[in-house]
Amino acid sequence: MRFSDILVKQLMGNAMGMSPAPIIANLFVAIYEKLNIIKFLLTFLMWLKRYIDDGFGIWLHDVDPVVDADNWATCKAAING
Repeated sequence: MRFSDILVKQLMGNAMGMSPAPIIANLFVAIYEKLNIIKFLLTFLMWLKRYIDDGFGIWLHDVDPVVDADNWATCKAAING
């Protein structure tokens, strides 16, 4: 692979152009989601749907804006890992 005048050789991992790369990426994110994100379902999130590189969720607001902001920061931190 070439970046401007720098030549780089990949030594480890899957290249994104290889056929198993999307499946491996999806499995990695599914495992991460199970360990770190699912615990927020029905607490902060009413619904969550993930695609390979996108996601959609419905947030459950708390009546207290301070608690809601803390919950949102906690959830974002877990999602951003």
